[in-house]
Amino acid sequence: MATLPIINSRDYHFNELITKEEEEIMNNIHITKDGKKMLISQMENNHLLNTIKFYLNKIESAKKYLESKINMNNFKSALYGINNEQVSKKAKESIPIITNKLLPYIFEAALRGVDITELLQNVYERKEKENQFDINFSNTQYIEYNEDDLDEIFD
Repeated sequence: MATLPIINSRDYHFNELITKEEEEIMNNIHITKDGKKMLISQMENNHLLNTIKFYLNKIESAKKYLESKINMNNFKSALYGINNEQVSKKAKESIPIITNKLLPYIFEAALRGVDITELLQNVYERKEKENQFDINFSNTQYIEYNEDDLDEIFD
């Protein structure tokens, strides 16, 4: 079985070790406003909390759009260049994407004991187990992989 190499962080600059695709896959890299990269685990608590609030605000904005009854007539839609159907579709699609981006920050906050429970409960509108409802899983997308691929990765 192959072992993973030990990388001394003093010998490498983390920014030079990863590509954009690897960064997205790893999902534990935070990019600051000025473009600097750091591990989420290296963020200060205040920065971590502000980032969580930032993503929750994005979800809240999408939610508000979806819940509002904005009906714009054809003239105003054309005038302002707004396609309600497209905006609604983007809002729906953005919520799970933003939630997935948020997860490593939530995990880090949980590890540190930073209480974000109330923030999450307010945005996701839930304080207890969901009630039973029917879900159609026929449209669920699954990631397909070959067991041999996993063996190559973990050997």
